[in-house]
Amino acid sequence: MATLLLTVLYLASAALLAFAVRRAGGRPSVWAVAILTLLPLAFTAGGWLPGKVLAPTVSLAGVPPWAHPDLALPILESSSAPNPLLADPLSQMAPWRHAARHDLLFDPSAASGAALLGNAQSAALFPVEVAGRALAPVRAAVFVQAARLLLAGWGLFLLARGLAVSELAALLAAIVYTGSGFLQLWRLHPHSYVAALAPWILWAMFRLVRRPGPRRAAILGVLGALGVLAGHPETLAQTVLLGVLWLAPTMLAGKRWRALGWSAVAGLLAFLLAAPALLPFLENLTVAAEWVHRHDRPPEAVALPRNEALPRLWPALDLRHFGDPISGDWRGPENLAELGGGATSLAALLLLPAAVLGRRHRRRMAGWLALGLVGLAVSVQLPGITDLVSFLPLLGSSLLKRLSLWWVLAVSLAAGAGADHLLRARGARSHWLRASPVLAGVALAAAVATSVGAAPWGRSVADLLLLGLPLCTAPLVAPLLSRRGRGRAIAIAVLGLALLLPPASLFGRWVPLSAVDSFYPTTPAIDFIRERAAGYRVAGIDSALVPTSAAFFGLEDVRPNDPMTFAPYADFVETFSRPERGSWPRIATWSHPALDFLGVRFLFDHPTMYVFHHPGIDQIWEGEDALIYENPRAFERLF
Repeated sequence: MATLLLTVLYLASAALLAFAVRRAGGRPSVWAVAILTLLPLAFTAGGWLPGKVLAPTVSLAGVPPWAHPDLALPILESSSAPNPLLADPLSQMAPWRHAARHDLLFDPSAASGAALLGNAQSAALFPVEVAGRALAPVRAAVFVQAARLLLAGWGLFLLARGLAVSELAALLAAIVYTGSGFLQLWRLHPHSYVAALAPWILWAMFRLVRRPGPRRAAILGVLGALGVLAGHPETLAQTVLLGVLWLAPTMLAGKRWRALGWSAVAGLLAFLLAAPALLPFLENLTVAAEWVHRHDRPPEAVALPRNEALPRLWPALDLRHFGDPISGDWRGPENLAELGGGATSLAALLLLPAAVLGRRHRRRMAGWLALGLVGLAVSVQLPGITDLVSFLPLLGSSLLKRLSLWWVLAVSLAAGAGADHLLRARGARSHWLRASPVLAGVALAAAVATSVGAAPWGRSVADLLLLGLPLCTAPLVAPLLSRRGRGRAIAIAVLGLALLLPPASLFGRWVPLSAVDSFYPTTPAIDFIRERAAGYRVAGIDSALVPTSAAFFGLEDVRPNDPMTFAPYADFVETFSRPERGSWPRIATWSHPALDFLGVRFLFDHPTMYVFHHPGIDQIWEGEDALIYENPRAFERLF
C-alpha cells in the first residue's frame, strides 16, 4: 500500500508539472511527457523495491542504539556499503522532516527545542515536503529525491524551450541537468530543491524582461517564494544573481526600464508569500551575525593560492572525479558536490563546440558559458575572480563553492543548444563526418583516463565499456541527426543514452540502497527510555546517539547538528562538549552543571564502553544496543 501511494503521488506530481509546462508554452509532446516522467527513475528506481530505501542508513549501524548485533547484521547484509559523504544529510535532514509531521512550527527534539521555520534549511513549507508527509518516513525519503529530480528535469526543459531550443534537444539538456553531480549528491538536502527550481526562476525572469506585465511578475513572485521555502536562501540568491547578470545586457540594450518596476513587484510578492519562513530565518541570521561580530571572530578565508585552486578545475571535466567513496576510493577537496565534478557527462562536453558554432544560439550560449566559467572559477576558489565576489555579505567559502551551479546550468543549456544546431543544420552531415573520428578518439581517451586506476580493474573494465562505447558512438551517429526518419531516431536514442548512462551508473553507486529496517528502527534501549523520558532530555556520551535522531522516537536531544543553530547556543554547548568539524558536538563532561539545567537526565553510551565508570551518573540499562546512564541532578524541563 505504501509503494502504491508513493507511485500515485509521484505520477500526480509529474502530471501537475506537465500541465504547468504546457500552460507556460513549453508544448511538450506525449513522448516528452513520458521521457521526463521516467527520467528521475533512472536514478531512484531502487527506492520503489520492497524493503528498500534510497539512503545511506547502514552508516547508523555502529552508533547506539542501532549497534545491537541482531539489528546491525541484517542491515549490513541487505544494504549497500555506507557513503560517508551522505551520512550528514541523513542524520540532519531526515529528522527535520519527521519532526515537521508532528510539530510544524516548533521541534522540541533538537538543540533544546528549535523553531522549524527559523531554520531555512528545514524546507518545512515547501510543497514537495508537505506532500511527502502523507507517506511513511521511509517512502517519503524516496519521494523527496525523485520529486526534486522531476522538478529539475521539467524546469530545464522549459528554460531550454523558452530559449528557442527544439523539443528533442531540450530533452537532452534536461537529461544532462538531471544527472548533474550538484543535483544528485545534494539529493538528500534542500540545496537540490533550490537547484531544481533554478531553471524555473530563470525562465520567469527571462519572460518578465522580454515582456513585462502583472501576470508574469506574479509568476516570478510565486516561484521566488517557492525558492525561499525550498530551504537554502543563499543558493536562491546566487540563482537570482546569475539571472541578473545574464539579462543585464538585454535590459541595458533595450532600455526596458518597465521590467525593473515589475521585477520589484515580483520581489515584494515573493517576500510576502514566503514571510512565514523568511522572517524567522532573518531573525536567526541577525542574531547569529551579531554574536559573531561581538566575539570578533576572524572572517573566513575564501580565495586559495593559485597553485592549490587550479588543480580543482579538473573535477568539472572528469566524470569519475568523485571516485567510489563506498570502497574508500573517493578523492578531491572538501565539499565535492559543489565543485562541479560529475556535473556533466563527457558526451555533453562534446556538444559544446556545436553550441557556439550555430548562428541560432551562438551569442546566447557564449554568454552562458562565460558565466558558467566564472561560477566554476569561484567554486574552486581561484584568486582574483573569487576576490571580486567574496565582498558580498555572509557568503563564505562553503557557500561560494556552490556557485558551480552556474557551470552546471550553462553546460546543460549549451548541450541542448549544440544538439539543436545538429538537428537543424543542413550541412551537419559532412561536417560531423569529418570530425567524428577525432571526437570519438577524444571520448575514448577521456573514458580510459577517468576509468583506469579509479577502481579495481574489474570495475574499471565495466566503466570503460559504459562510458567509452556511448561516448565513441555519439560523434559517429551525430551526422544522422540532420536526417529524417529512422536514422535520426537512432541518433537521438544513442545520444540520449550517452548522456544518461554514465551519471546513472556513477550515482547508482553513490546513493546507497539500504534496508528499510535500517531507517531509524526502534530498539530495546529506546523502548526503555521512552517510558521514562517525559519531561526530560537525552544526550549521548562522546559519539553515542546521533543528534536530531531523537525526533524519530519522541525524545529530546540538547546537542545541535545544524548550521542554522543560533550562534549563542552553539557557543554555549561548547561548555560541556567538544565540536568536531563535519560531525556533531560530543559530550565530554557528562557531570557539567549545564546538563542539569538543560534537563538532561539520560545519557547514551556505546555498549562496548561498559568497562568505564562515570562518577556522578548511575547506569540504569545495559544491553547489546546501548548503555544508558541516569543523571539524578537533572531538572525537569520548563517548556
